[in-house]
Amino acid sequence: MAEREFSIVGQSVARVDGADKVTGRAKYVADLMVPGMVEGKFLRSPYAHARIRSIDTREAEALPGVIAVLTSRDLDDIGHYMGRGKNKDQPIIAHGRVIYAGQPVAAVAAIDRATAEEALTKIHVDYEELPAVITVEESTADGAPRLHDFAEKNICAHHKLIKGDVEKGLPRPI
Repeated sequence: MAEREFSIVGQSVARVDGADKVTGRAKYVADLMVPGMVEGKFLRSPYAHARIRSIDTREAEALPGVIAVLTSRDLDDIGHYMGRGKNKDQPIIAHGRVIYAGQPVAAVAAIDRATAEEALTKIHVDYEELPAVITVEESTADGAPRLHDFAEKNICAHHKLIKGDVEKGLPRPI
């Protein structure tokens, strides 16, 4: 097969946004300030696996500048999971229990970042810590805590990759 020459592949190419990023001139979504914009923040679980006994948002809701506080009970009429199909494994906000450390358990919308962050400190969550599995081996072992009813041995999906012969798949030069 004849060797082909490429104008970009294998060459060093300057990033269009490189200079702006390294000098701090680049603008990111977090830098945007639009009139009337609100700030959103998530309260995240400190536990890898825990039952949520209760969430009290009254103090956060009463804080001046808080527009809304959302928990899973606010999603009862629209559903608690992202996506479609029977294998819904990603809750929008933890519903009844958390299944990983950092999972959102509540969301706050406020007039600014400082108010949203303060509101998070005023949300009180009562957790019952449950046994957690950290490694693949632990999570797929017999008797491991099951994270999803549909996922036997905590395997939500299985995909098979079949590798082929690249040379056979490439077009022959004419």
